[in-house]
Amino acid sequence: MRTAAKCLCVAALVWCAAHGALAATDKPPDDLRPDPRLDQRITLSVAYDSLDEFCARLHRLTVEAEKALPSEEDPAAPSAPVEITCDPAIKEHKVVVRVREQPLREVMRQIAALFDFTWMQGPQEHPRYHLTQSAGREKTAKEMRERYLSERVAQYHRIFRDTVRAVKASPDELREMAKSDPDAVALALTANRIGVLRALDDEAVEALLAGERLTLPFSALPEDVQAAVKERLLRQWLHPELYGPREGPSHTEADWLWGQAQVRYVRDEAEFQWDVNVTVDVPAATPDTTPFRNSPVAFFVPQGLWSRLATGLQRYEDANAEHNERYQRYRSLETDYGINTIRLAQQEDAALVPPWAKESSSAPMPKPSGDMVALTWPGSVSPSRLPLLLRDVAEKLDINLVADCYWTHRDFSRPIEPWSRSRYAPAYPSQVDEKGTCYVDTDADYALYRICEQRCCGASKDGQFYRVRNLLWFVDDAEEVPASVLREWMRRTEGEKHAAPEDYQYLVANLSQDVAANLYRTDYYDESNPQFYLDYARWIGWAPSYGAMKLYSLLPAGLRRLAQETGVDVNTELPQELDAMVERILTEDREYGNQPLIERLTPEQLANLRLWTGGRTHERPIDDVGGRLGVRRHEFCIELWSGGQPTWASEEALGRVFSASYWLKETQDPDKVGKLAEPYATIEKEKEAQKRKGQSP
Repeated sequence: MRTAAKCLCVAALVWCAAHGALAATDKPPDDLRPDPRLDQRITLSVAYDSLDEFCARLHRLTVEAEKALPSEEDPAAPSAPVEITCDPAIKEHKVVVRVREQPLREVMRQIAALFDFTWMQGPQEHPRYHLTQSAGREKTAKEMRERYLSERVAQYHRIFRDTVRAVKASPDELREMAKSDPDAVALALTANRIGVLRALDDEAVEALLAGERLTLPFSALPEDVQAAVKERLLRQWLHPELYGPREGPSHTEADWLWGQAQVRYVRDEAEFQWDVNVTVDVPAATPDTTPFRNSPVAFFVPQGLWSRLATGLQRYEDANAEHNERYQRYRSLETDYGINTIRLAQQEDAALVPPWAKESSSAPMPKPSGDMVALTWPGSVSPSRLPLLLRDVAEKLDINLVADCYWTHRDFSRPIEPWSRSRYAPAYPSQVDEKGTCYVDTDADYALYRICEQRCCGASKDGQFYRVRNLLWFVDDAEEVPASVLREWMRRTEGEKHAAPEDYQYLVANLSQDVAANLYRTDYYDESNPQFYLDYARWIGWAPSYGAMKLYSLLPAGLRRLAQETGVDVNTELPQELDAMVERILTEDREYGNQPLIERLTPEQLANLRLWTGGRTHERPIDDVGGRLGVRRHEFCIELWSGGQPTWASEEALGRVFSASYWLKETQDPDKVGKLAEPYATIEKEKEAQKRKGQSP
């Protein structure tokens, strides 16, 4: 990163044409004309401002300062508001800024230094200022992103190979492996039914990592693993006391043809969601038995491993631990293999940053003052929201701070809630009292160092300012959902009071599939962004839903009418250029790498596919936990059928092979609101009873 002095490269410019295109001169910063308007001092505290919003905010402050001038002109006072803008290419970057009585020029300089951007200065008597980036920076970001993703995938491949070795190793061999490869040992010992990997030899492992889909007979699994898989598939019949009553006839193991069963291994690589998934197909032995198709039995997910384990320890520590087999497995990592799960969980987020992306520093860790100050968190806001945490720390410690910020939530990093009073929570920045109040040390250097230490960010000090930068900015910048798109969505839907198919078409037209997927993963459900409370929009990020709406948006008007009235024959009536989109939908209609829909359909079904659109209204529980009734959800549906005509009355219907639904609005039935739906109430009561006994479903 450039030094702070170089980053405010306020180069003299020549304005062109009416709108004022900028052309930089080669004058160094020290030779530029002084602008006394930038000496005015400002105070502000913001979070989640996009750069175009922030530049407009700075401009408004100078307008207010001009209005506040006395009627008699002060020669030393600024003579006009400062016009401050940013390049459209960088306007979506977001900032946290907290400053008190600081010169405007210094605030602008710190923003440029934070992102390695440049301020351009116009040549007028009262010049304008325009924030921009160099062409080289964008190219560098792309190269860094590609390098990072390649390295992550190579790391996951190594961990997978080592995990296969670990599931076949003896306890003594595992203890030795734990010294150098704790990830593989932890996955081998704690992942449910991970023994399915014991059926893979070296050749199969390399084929799987190369992208091949492996299918083995069920009998190839070790006998103890076969028993564990059967227990997983039949648990609803074997343990109705834990999972609630099962509708339909009761079944036993003999109702399926296990000798004809197959096990499928699939590697799923979607940037940060890298995993290997294992499913089984088991034919039915009797006419009234439903066969198991693509039933998941094991998942290998290296991302977020230590956070998951630490969260599990936290969840189960207050239960009857001696009766909790999963808790004992998690605890054995430390007691039997010397693996410190909590320490690794605390370091997991920061460990995602490769050495080449970190800023080198020889400065020692700051020392704490020992004095603590309480943060002020609304009850519905999560302190794990780094932008809000930074802003509150800056307010409480009265420091000047600028930071970049993101809504992005990475799938592979789910840190333990830092305000938790559990002994498994990260040691810093949370010291929490009985009321749940969070405290930080009053030494700003120490407080920011410790906050950044456990996250993918770095802090630096420049004069009176602190800067905090996301060290994986080159990754998150490419996947962050643009604020401008979300604002337009909220305007169109009046805050998601209603939506129309055209609104979803707007999303797919303005978001790439990767960015839409990030919208699906990111949580907007607290007050960190009061202008956004997204529920409808995020579902466009589910891959088949995105592809189906993209396909619908490209249909000619005539075919849209046909899709509503008679359906569109996918094989003969769709424009040829859309065939690839249909195939992609059928390929992406899967979960966690399971067999794609296109491989599950018979040739006859594929030959008779028709595309339909229509509406469905049905009653939903308000929430899955309590099952409270009272909500009618109205949906727009895009479906593929292999014969017949949709009834739209049920989600389960013979002939439907694919369905993507988009929420239009919800209405409430006042006569049912608050009442519990069956069997939800019964199931929840049973689960709660088992929980009190210290058992985990």
